[in-house]
Amino acid sequence: MAVVIDVRHTVFKKFGLHICVALWCGFCTVGAQAFSAQANEDAALRAAVVVNMLIFVQWPDAASASSDLVLCTEAEGELSPYLHTLAGRTVNGRTLRVRSFTNGIDLSACHAVLLQSIPSPDVANQLDEGRPLMVMADAQVSDTSLDVVSLAQSSGRIVFDVNLATARRNKLQLSSKLLRLARKVVNE
Repeated sequence: MAVVIDVRHTVFKKFGLHICVALWCGFCTVGAQAFSAQANEDAALRAAVVVNMLIFVQWPDAASASSDLVLCTEAEGELSPYLHTLAGRTVNGRTLRVRSFTNGIDLSACHAVLLQSIPSPDVANQLDEGRPLMVMADAQVSDTSLDVVSLAQSSGRIVFDVNLATARRNKLQLSSKLLRLARKVVNE
């Protein structure tokens, strides 16, 4: 009987370690999936905030003559796939179109641009032409001379800063509702 207990103990000890390792790997996988799901929810929410901001922007008549509102975003940007899922929605009576771009592309067809990384000199030059363009950027890559809106996260909330001088230079009118929601409004 003692031998059976020793054998069982040895078998349990051997398989118990494997079971513990398997459970640990399972918990790590579940934890990683939960983390990934949270990251996906955050990105989807930020994409929705970007699109909803466009509701509070008024473009000059010539720029708003088109029935489409074109939002351009970097092809490799984290929010790009989530923005594409929002394409086709109506924003101020216009159909939202989302276009992905890479460095070197002509942005003249864009009404709004979301920057998620530091723009190349070519892209930065196009953003600085003073034409009706709503430029939004993540706070990590924000350039206050180019961006109308800079997005950030603070205490688990999405917040944004607005640069009125850039909006005026780009011939955009921002709703007072958007300005009230901003964390900070600068006029530089």
